[in-house]
Amino acid sequence: MMEVRTRDFIHSKDDLYFASTNYLHPKDRIISFLRYIPDENGDREKNGKRYSKVGSDEAFAYLRENHPEYLYHSLMLI
Repeated sequence: MMEVRTRDFIHSKDDLYFASTNYLHPKDRIISFLRYIPDENGDREKNGKRYSKVGSDEAFAYLRENHPEYLYHSLMLI
């Protein structure tokens, strides 16, 4: 697995952008938070595509509805 630092951005195969939240991650995944979703009316652009920044509530709602496979409930204690 690659090394990921706090605040690194991860671009998913589903065209979502996540921000890493920690230096410690389980062996099989990266703990991160959804920050940008594809949106043709979004105010951010990258590689000719538009995105919107999402807040906490919107991020969880979006993932629950569109990509529940990205949700992970961790009991990792630091």
